[in-house]
Amino acid sequence: MGSNAIGNRIKRTQNTLLYSVKASIFKGFQREATFYFPNWWGDMPMILYSFLDDYDMSGKTIVPFVTSGGSGFSNTIRTIESMEPDAISQSY
Repeated sequence: MGSNAIGNRIKRTQNTLLYSVKASIFKGFQREATFYFPNWWGDMPMILYSFLDDYDMSGKTIVPFVTSGGSGFSNTIRTIESMEPDAISQSY
């Protein structure tokens, strides 16, 4: 797979994440927000950092669902909890 193909695959993945987050925003968060994201090098994608900076999740339950080849959640739970201290973080 050439570098152009890899770049295109990354772009498609980022766009998929962006559209998933936008769809969740338009539905509105009642009490719970579930985030599906890949664990990239032990961290969540930058779009989730932007989202958590822009939206107040106080009093809401955040349920992260991470896809990973073996690193699990790494430090993503602690990162979410530090960015949204007034939210409830649940991971399964």
